[in-house]
Amino acid sequence: MKSILTTIIFAILFSCAASAQFELKSNPIALIFGVPTIAAEYGIRDNIGIELYGVVFPEEAAGIAFLSGKYYFNPREGLDRFNVGVFLGAGPGAFGGGFQIGQKIVAKKGLIFEFGIGAGRGIENSPFIPYLRLDLGYRFKKKK
Repeated sequence: MKSILTTIIFAILFSCAASAQFELKSNPIALIFGVPTIAAEYGIRDNIGIELYGVVFPEEAAGIAFLSGKYYFNPREGLDRFNVGVFLGAGPGAFGGGFQIGQKIVAKKGLIFEFGIGAGRGIENSPFIPYLRLDLGYRFKKKK
């Protein structure tokens, strides 16, 4: 079942990458500590993006997933600069949502540096959900 779900997610991500502005990102600091992360953001408009962010804890065979919607104020190149958003998070035995703020810098060659912080409230077992990220990535531009 997990392999089918993974295949479906990757098919959706790659189809989005082929048709519109799309970004892949990862947290290099987490990788140093052996915690792989990956994020994919899809631009609906120049100032609105939807992102799927996953964190994997290999030793516990568990992970956390965040789905967020972001609004970018005054973007220069679409999906860049200051943003605010909401997120839903799910992990081992926990589910909840919250708010986030962040800043994204996109270089002319498509390299991305993004910082975000936020907090949320969980349902049942997790009363507080912290949200902190530092990502590096690459933007695949829309083909014209």
